[in-house]
This record gives sequence, C-alpha cells and structure tokens, in this order.
Amino acid sequence: MKALLVIDKWRRAFGTLSYDTQKDIFYFKYDDNTPGYAFSDIDINEGKEFEQNSMFNVFSYDDSFARSELVRNLDLYDKSENQLQWFLKERLAITKSMSCKGFYFEEIKEDGLMNI
Repeated sequence: MKALLVIDKWRRAFGTLSYDTQKDIFYFKYDDNTPGYAFSDIDINEGKEFEQNSMFNVFSYDDSFARSELVRNLDLYDKSENQLQWFLKERLAITKSMSCKGFYFEEIKEDGLMNI
C-alpha cells in the first residue's frame, strides 16, 4: 500500500490518498480537521472514507495532450491507467508541484510521518 498526504491549495491538510498496488484500488480519507467538500466522488455528505477502482475524479489527471506527452517522454507505455495516475501523483510529491486540480501531494513514509 502506497500513500500520499493531500494538501489543498491553501497548504492545509486535506486527506490521505492511498493506492493498493496488489488490489489495484484507490482509497481516500479526509483529514480529521477538514470539513470536506461536496465533490462528485468524495462527497463529504457520503462519508469521510472512500474506495474506488479508478483514480478519484477530483485528483485525476485527464489532460489528454499533456498526459500523452508525459507517457511518451517518460516511456510509461507499460503502465496501466491506475499505475499512471499514481505515478503522476508521486511525481507531483517529488517536485512539490500543484496538480492541475489545485492539490499538492506529499509522500508519507512507512512510519506514518510526512517526508518533508
């Protein structure tokens, strides 16, 4: 299981996004201090924890031209859609860049602490 801390554009903890590489499933859990939002597939009115077979819409990278360029430039042709989505989130965490949907991601070490 891999996990990333999700931070909103105001640099506040938003939740934890996880990817079970064995089951090929994504999980999202809101941070305890986040009131949550009414996003389509992580609607706070539906709960604080979510599981899905594909990347959550609010976090997915779907710019087809830019994504195809990344696949080509980084030779990611052998990755499944879920693997590609996770790879891109990890890359954002490494580069400390904001996603196209306004989120930052930070690596969570195996001991549960953030990698700052």
